[in-house]
Amino acid sequence: MASGMRDVTVTFAARTAGMVIIIASQSALAWLLGPAGRGSYAVCMVFAMILRVVCSLSCDVACSYFVASRKFTLSEGVVHTVIFAAISSAAAIPIGLYVITLPLSFLAKAPSHSFALALAIVPAAILFEVFSQLLTGVSRFTAYAVFQITVPAAQLGLVLVLSGLLGWGVDGALLSVALAMAANALLILIYFQTRCGMTWVRPSLHALARMLSFGVRYYVSKLSNLANTQIGVVILAFFVSREDIGLFAIASALMAAVEMIPDTLVLVLMPRVAGDSTGRPELVAQSVRVAAAVCGAVLLALAAFAGLIVWILFPADFHPAAALARILCVGMLVRCASKVTVPYLIARDHPGLASFSVAMGVAVNFLALWLLLPALGVTASALAVTLSHLASSAILLISFLRVSGFGWAKLWRYRRADFQSLRTIWRRLWTWRNPVSPSEA
Repeated sequence: MASGMRDVTVTFAARTAGMVIIIASQSALAWLLGPAGRGSYAVCMVFAMILRVVCSLSCDVACSYFVASRKFTLSEGVVHTVIFAAISSAAAIPIGLYVITLPLSFLAKAPSHSFALALAIVPAAILFEVFSQLLTGVSRFTAYAVFQITVPAAQLGLVLVLSGLLGWGVDGALLSVALAMAANALLILIYFQTRCGMTWVRPSLHALARMLSFGVRYYVSKLSNLANTQIGVVILAFFVSREDIGLFAIASALMAAVEMIPDTLVLVLMPRVAGDSTGRPELVAQSVRVAAAVCGAVLLALAAFAGLIVWILFPADFHPAAALARILCVGMLVRCASKVTVPYLIARDHPGLASFSVAMGVAVNFLALWLLLPALGVTASALAVTLSHLASSAILLISFLRVSGFGWAKLWRYRRADFQSLRTIWRRLWTWRNPVSPSEA
């Protein structure tokens, strides 16, 4: 239990610091690019993310799971990750270059050379994201914490230089992402070799087949999850201006800052539930309650002070994003509470349930956008995301209850241990911020 609290605290502190830097980056992008440029940047990023997820076949998730569950060694995980990254990139880049030539209104939101440059993000993102996940799979949470800070810090510095000093605009911002992720992926690889004893092993067709089998089963969930979070930007790119896309992107970035709380719990839970035959449903249920309590408080404060936050961090042209953020807060609360059940469903060999939940969320998202976008414009996207989160979260929680045998009352009955866990994490964080002096000890 103590190691779990330590891992949560370290990871949470790192993600908090990382999100502060990311928000600073979002502020810098807003000031340097303006609403139109920020919208172009968002569309290019979504373009790269879609290609990465579509072409990786969810083998990134499979590799992380196999290492965490000790079915792969770290060396096997790294080698097969590199192979799948190469295969995925070899498919994604030509496809992307072809798509850029199509007469789609989506592609009119940024210059073609910006979309082409965004393709460099694909291999860098695959390698960095899987390598960082592998750090948690081998319980190197402190190292993971460090890299969660260095990536956004590097990206912020590069944005200020490339987009600010050199005036490269959207292209500079996209190049900053690719360079920051590639450099840190290389650093993690060096860390694996020097500190974790990783060696280059011979790849196995059997291991690749196992990754592919798991990835295909989780593929619908991965695709649907991407669509659920990005379909708003994709559809908006067909029907609204770059300025409106920029507003929605800023509101979504604020929600991402809150989502780091359940993401932290998911990272810490994965190696623990994957290595246990029961999946530790009690621990997962406690994580649901803790995530709901903490995120509920944070989202309430964010909804109350959204206008002030946007006014301080962003130019006047972005101030309408505060209203979008308030709408997104409702759906984000249920998403944060339900998201921590996904490691349990994967560990109990039910990745299809996670896939189904996200697929339903996508369907609700798309339907809501189709019905509301003509009348409400960019506001419809925030409403659609909220409704989709409500639908997908309900399915996740019901799936967890059925697989674990829990009832609703047992899941939501807060216990003293829940608040004790929160106090422990807070004391650890406060101790780091205010270390006791020798004279006080």
